[in-house]
Amino acid sequence: MLIYSRVGPFASSSNKFLIEPDVATQENLPVNCANKNWTNNPDDAFKVFRNKQATLGTIGLPDGSIDEEIITISSYISLPNETKSSSDSISAVDFNPNGSASASIEYRFCYQATHSFQVRVTGSSSGVTAGGGVTEFGLPDPETGIIPQTSGDLLSTSYTETLPGTFFSSVRFSISASAGSLPTVNLSIEILAD
Repeated sequence: MLIYSRVGPFASSSNKFLIEPDVATQENLPVNCANKNWTNNPDDAFKVFRNKQATLGTIGLPDGSIDEEIITISSYISLPNETKSSSDSISAVDFNPNGSASASIEYRFCYQATHSFQVRVTGSSSGVTAGGGVTEFGLPDPETGIIPQTSGDLLSTSYTETLPGTFFSSVRFSISASAGSLPTVNLSIEILAD
């Protein structure tokens, strides 16, 4: 029988025993216990780092450069114990047709588990067909870090990923869209029961 020493409740690449930081960053991620809470305490729910980003305006300048303002919202969120799921959406706004627009959402977390568990991720995008828009959606390839791409809008697509049991690992699911029109992206995550 394997006995794991609990890491967390937050961790970074250099320190596996951190307390929750005052500011949410992708360098310091919550550590979860497979698809369960570490304790029965409702404050110890499955947590993820969520990052949402969109252009607030993109303007092509006469010299060919691009001036843009980007809004980024980063936070740690707890998935409700009853559903262990979350859904998010963000859109680019105030688009200038001489530029480009982008929107993205990502979920990151670490986990420690003695057995595998499943995560269902659903993503969609709209408004990216103009200007050769591209949507990236899914779990990055472990060797290349590349996220699968599709051209144009991505209709609602769902997949389930089985995460293997491990002493410690981190996971990133994301969706992003960029194009010559106003993109909107949606991403939801659900931690499946045994």
